[in-house]
Amino acid sequence: MNAKEFFQQAFRLNELIETNRLELKRLRALSQSVSTPSLTGDRIGAGNPDDRVGNIVAKIVDLESEINDEISGFIELEREIRGYICAVSNVNYRLILQKRYINFQKWEEISDEMNYSLRRVLQLHGKALGEASEKYRQR
Repeated sequence: MNAKEFFQQAFRLNELIETNRLELKRLRALSQSVSTPSLTGDRIGAGNPDDRVGNIVAKIVDLESEINDEISGFIELEREIRGYICAVSNVNYRLILQKRYINFQKWEEISDEMNYSLRRVLQLHGKALGEASEKYRQR
């Protein structure tokens, strides 16, 4: 794994956390919309709603725990990434790396904020990654 791949792990882990948060939101909405059994007709509606609610609540608790573990891993990974970025000597290189791999900004945003052309930002990024890769290999 090179420095770029290492840095990109934070983006993927952040996406995973956000996806799990959406799933958690869906489960919470589902737990609030579980219907009560029908008492009309010859028989009571099939299934015990308490069991369904209990199963959903158990899934919510498990997912919350999983998200908390992922957040802890994300914080640790971000700390490691920051360490490699801080080891880069050029301030502009560090800024580009931080904007891209810590703040997850798009190239266009970085270009606008730094008042560089997109091409120049990508050139500087390549140089920044080269220096960060040296630090990463020395670990």
